[in-house]
Amino acid sequence: MIIVLIFVTTFVNAQEIELPDNIKKALGEDPKISNKTENSNKSKSAKYSDALDNKIVEGNIWQLRIEYVLQYEDNGVTTSLAKDDNDYFGYSNSFGIAGDDLIWFNKEQLKPWEIDQEYALYRTDTLKPVLSKVLAKKIGESDYVAILEVTEGITILNGNLVAYGLPSKSSSFKVKNNTSSNRPWLLLMGENESLEIGKPNLTLVSIDNIDEGTIDKRLTAKGFSEFTFTQGAILYSTHDSQNFYVSDFVYISNDKSKIIKMQYKKALKVVKTEGSFEDCCCEDIEKAGSKSERKAIIKKWKSLLKKTNKDIEKEEDANKRKALIKVKNQCQDKLDKI
Repeated sequence: MIIVLIFVTTFVNAQEIELPDNIKKALGEDPKISNKTENSNKSKSAKYSDALDNKIVEGNIWQLRIEYVLQYEDNGVTTSLAKDDNDYFGYSNSFGIAGDDLIWFNKEQLKPWEIDQEYALYRTDTLKPVLSKVLAKKIGESDYVAILEVTEGITILNGNLVAYGLPSKSSSFKVKNNTSSNRPWLLLMGENESLEIGKPNLTLVSIDNIDEGTIDKRLTAKGFSEFTFTQGAILYSTHDSQNFYVSDFVYISNDKSKIIKMQYKKALKVVKTEGSFEDCCCEDIEKAGSKSERKAIIKKWKSLLKKTNKDIEKEEDANKRKALIKVKNQCQDKLDKI
């Protein structure tokens, strides 16, 4: 199989994030208030509108390019197929949001073949679409960089989300779920077909209710329906509008939204072990007073090793599993030397 590598260079100009006038009216805000007003005595709503020009929001949105190949197997050999002079068969464009030094998006975005019309021409029982590469770039940048899924160190509590490593020296929102005292915003991301190809359409609007019904009404409201939004996020701003937090990812399909809570837990590490079989394996077997005592200690070691092997199989946390394997191996070495 011959793979030809190419570099994709597409310059994308970022749009200003701004409330449409008709949406401002619906929110009870004065559309005459400019986002860049120089009035030092701004109202509270004007301050929040001013935050929409803040590059913090735009700087934490990532454009994704998700590529795939077609594969088939023959006599145990797997062959990957690409199209034209590329190293991929097809791809899709979508968006992710940066939070806690990770890029978050929905698992459904990892199935570009489901929206690729050309794949239907090749769909057979033997040719299987397989994800080959996930690339990302910030809005306004020209080159994509490859990113990898983070599978160790965290456990994502919602199975519909995936988290990929954020490129170094990149900013990100703080993921914060307890945000009741802050002001909620709905960030919508998508491609505007009436604009230059690849130029994203970004909209940030204030909302009162965080539910899918409210978001669905927004998507079909005047001023929104002419755009195609595919992803979104629920953000919160502090009262001085200087900081934003992210709490949820929003997946959109056919003007229907799905709110996905961005919750995860970090892996724990073992800092001290007490009363474990590690202590038992450290028993000085040479001090056993009789053969029966020596035999009892060995029996205890074997029993604990057997139990630990089962614990290793069940343990999902990678760091805990490594710690258990290390202690088990130490104990097994001592047992083998008896």
